[in-house]
Amino acid sequence: MEIVKRKKSTRYREMIFVNGKAVKSPYFQRKTDAKQWKVQKQMERQSMLLHGSGSNFYNKTTFKEFALRWIDEVITVKSSRRTIETYNSRLHKHLIPFVGDVLLSDIKKTHADQLAGSLKRSGHNAKGINLIVFTFKAILLEAKKQEYIFKNPLEFYPKIPEDPQSFSFWTKGEMNQFLGANLKDPLYALYFVALYTGMRKGELAGLCWDRIDFSKNLISVTRIRDNVELKETTKTKLIRHVPMHPAVKELLFGLMKKQNHARFVFTDSNNNPIPTHHLYRDFKIAQEKASMARRIRFHDLRHTFASQFVMNSGSLFDLQKILGHTDVKMTMRYAHHSPEHLQSTLKFFGFGEEKFEEKDIINPFLTLKSS
Repeated sequence: MEIVKRKKSTRYREMIFVNGKAVKSPYFQRKTDAKQWKVQKQMERQSMLLHGSGSNFYNKTTFKEFALRWIDEVITVKSSRRTIETYNSRLHKHLIPFVGDVLLSDIKKTHADQLAGSLKRSGHNAKGINLIVFTFKAILLEAKKQEYIFKNPLEFYPKIPEDPQSFSFWTKGEMNQFLGANLKDPLYALYFVALYTGMRKGELAGLCWDRIDFSKNLISVTRIRDNVELKETTKTKLIRHVPMHPAVKELLFGLMKKQNHARFVFTDSNNNPIPTHHLYRDFKIAQEKASMARRIRFHDLRHTFASQFVMNSGSLFDLQKILGHTDVKMTMRYAHHSPEHLQSTLKFFGFGEEKFEEKDIINPFLTLKSS
């Protein structure tokens, strides 16, 4: 080991021989770092002997060079346009500016630590940071597979603990208030079906008439549609079947009669599928029209369905199948009660002066008038 003593510090450097030529390390402040470099290069040299001269271990490839090839040769081939755009965004906004010029062989865990710290200081939440670091790890994993690096330094990099996801849901009264005020809204049918099926926004936007079976009262969820395209798959890659309440069946049957052989269930006046990029804005306007005291997100219509389902003695196992959760832990979030429901349960224990009657149970599946 070469030791260089300076006025204020000492530097260490190691060296190995590859095909008779000396390969020297950078100067390190710590002796252990120099030793670690030597061990890694010795292992790489051994792998090179095993795999032949075609190995990429000694290619001086930067993270940027490899990451751009990874997008073109790996992601573009097997991913949807939306996924490609997402990876490209993370790559160009965060990863390339941070480690683009660093050689793949020089990337260490500390780079991920510094990246996460920088993202946190700039206002990113834990979930967003984890997604960006996940992309970082995926690129290095591919670099290891292609033998540009001997070991992925982020292989066991831990996720940052994320705050539990919170959600809101409407009571039966709020559901009726919202729907009653928006009977003539062009998106009324979409809101209604969202509340009474728990389907996701992309699933509703991609729903076609060939997936509705009126004879069996079932909706088959097999597609999703985003701002870019219609995909013949779902979020969980699984097909599921959602039962239609009579009110949903009646509404959809009437909607089908009005349409002139449209492919999609929810369309504009020209039978084109509804645009999804303005849906959040439209839903906000609809809530303002209904003078909703408690404003929620569009996705909270799904939470409303699930919460009301459980409050009406619905099985969590059945709810898991209807919502398409692969993990029952996701479904368990709904094993709670709204304040309105808690007040009614007090009557079971004699805490209320009124005699409890069956009609007092909240029933979100009362048939609502549709336009």
